[in-house]
Amino acid sequence: MNIAEIARKHAPTALGVVAAVALLVSTFHDVDKARVAARLSALGPLALLCLAPQLVGFVAESHGWRELIAGIGARVRLLPVLLVRVATEALSRSLPAGVVWCESLKPMLLHRHAGLPIPSGVAAAAGRKVARLWSHSLYLGLAFALGGATLHRVSPRVLGVPGLEWLVLGTALVLLLASAAVAFGLERSRFALRLHAFAARLPWVGARVARAGEGFARTDAALGRVGALRARAMAVPVLLSLVAWIAESAESWLVLRALGVDVGFGAIIAIEVTVSFARQLLFVVPAGVGVQDAGYVAFLAALGVPAEVGAAFVLIKRGIEVLYTVIGLSIFALPVERGSSLRAKRMLGA
Repeated sequence: MNIAEIARKHAPTALGVVAAVALLVSTFHDVDKARVAARLSALGPLALLCLAPQLVGFVAESHGWRELIAGIGARVRLLPVLLVRVATEALSRSLPAGVVWCESLKPMLLHRHAGLPIPSGVAAAAGRKVARLWSHSLYLGLAFALGGATLHRVSPRVLGVPGLEWLVLGTALVLLLASAAVAFGLERSRFALRLHAFAARLPWVGARVARAGEGFARTDAALGRVGALRARAMAVPVLLSLVAWIAESAESWLVLRALGVDVGFGAIIAIEVTVSFARQLLFVVPAGVGVQDAGYVAFLAALGVPAEVGAAFVLIKRGIEVLYTVIGLSIFALPVERGSSLRAKRMLGA
């Protein structure tokens, strides 16, 4: 691959990152730095509580993920699943299009830390995605119910047009339908075997892929078990994933309280769902840099929060992210958990 091809391949990501940095600079260019520093230096002990919601969210979602894994026939301990969850979140925040990388690594990390065979790890990652879609739909619905008035009020100032509350509700319905469609597809599509049949015809890797047919068949069987899980079996993973979403709003509420600003929790949820959705749409930008920060400042300004408070809020939120990202990246250096590997393999006959 020559330099021109490399440039063409990575140009969209590079342009996205440059635009995000420019947006970040323009957002804080006119903010009074001394006032921001004064706000940060006046933080009290409540600021330490701001570290808790993200950990609560990680633990809740990891427990739900563990329950989902049990639903497809394997038993793993909570700690290894938690390590994988924190590590992949750190990766998604650190790299351009990090969410794509972390999704592809989840089966390998579940195998490394929890001992889950790769086919079951693929199914576990897919099942988590289904639960995440369900819970995100519920979270958006909650934002409409509790923060619809806030979304209606700030929409003209943030978007330039009214109707943000209906956009949130419509997105909730789309995600609800998408989660049902994905679950239906997992149960019936035989995706892994179709992928195997296609890859086996490729000239360079075909012979090697053809010999791995049994692994693809096991993957399809595991995916089918995820798709066959009924609402009762998915209830705990979905509700605990919803707890993780709500924890994001709780963190923002605590940060604002630590800065001496009282904003209703419904308004906070309205802000969070919109900013997080924008961040996910622009996933090529690491951690939504620029987009997330400008979104927070714009929403808070629309609610009458001073610019220096908005800037201090963003800095604290980013500081918490950096802390958990460092912790998550350090997990990649941890040794393999041998005992859990043997237990999971015995459970699945692998």
